[in-house]
This record gives sequence, structure tokens and C-alpha cells, in this order.
Amino acid sequence: FKAAISQSNNIQSRIALFAKRGDGDNDERLKKETAGEEDEKKRKEKNQSIAGKAAKSVSLLYSYTIIFLGAFFSFGLLLNLAGYGYTVDLEHGLVIDRMSNIRTELQFRRELKGVK
Repeated sequence: FKAAISQSNNIQSRIALFAKRGDGDNDERLKKETAGEEDEKKRKEKNQSIAGKAAKSVSLLYSYTIIFLGAFFSFGLLLNLAGYGYTVDLEHGLVIDRMSNIRTELQFRRELKGVK
């Protein structure tokens, strides 16, 4: 029985070595630090200049444009590998057809322009 008591006292002394949450000024200091960080973030957001916002908008537009063009040309490459092609003009818009048909139509248009 004495050994059990000495072991429990030993455990209590070990537990007492660790600070409990809520003891001391650490919680208040932590609250002040996080509040200060939030205030600093708000100030930075308010102080962001118009030029910074414009640069961010231009960067976003550039990113979307590059992604769109990459997808468009990748789709064209896949069409070409499958034996199809596309033409884009103001009169007919986007036309997807077999490469042989596109070549004959292009040749026909060139001949018509040469006759006039």
C-alpha cells in the first residue's frame, strides 16, 4: 500500500510540472497577439492600392486567357490527330470538318479569288 501511495505522489509531482491551460498570463498574451495579427491583416487589406488591385486583375485575366488558348489549341491538335481540322472566320464562324474537305474548300476559295 505504501508503494502505491508513493507512486501516486510521484505521478502527481510529474503532473504538477506541466502548466495547465488557463494558468498564468499565456492565454491573455496569446489573445492579444492574435488580435494584433488580425488588426494588421485588416490594415493591409485597406491600404492595398488601386494599382495593386489592377495588377491582380490583369494577372488573373492573363491566367484565364492562357488557359483558354492552351485548351483551344490542344483541342485542335486532338482534332488533327483524328483526321479533322477547324477553320475560324467571320462569315461561317467555327467550322470543324475532315481535313480533306477543308483542303478542297480552301483550294476552291483560292481559285475563285484568282478568277476575279
